[in-house]
Amino acid sequence: MIVMMVNKACEWCRIAAGTGTYTCPIKRIDGELFFKFKREWHSVAKYISESAHELAYVGGKLVNRSYTG
Repeated sequence: MIVMMVNKACEWCRIAAGTGTYTCPIKRIDGELFFKFKREWHSVAKYISESAHELAYVGGKLVNRSYTG
């Protein structure tokens, strides 16, 4: 399983698993970002791809950039 993209603006991420690609909800738990897959919460940091991107609001503008955590 690997996290390919994080959309912080809409609170979901895109992952690839052995059976396909999935859109999963995300949330912060104790300051760390997690995604829900198969009824369990997993750490984004543990599964993030080196080439992953994120959509996030920066200074009131929506930007697409390399994942920063």
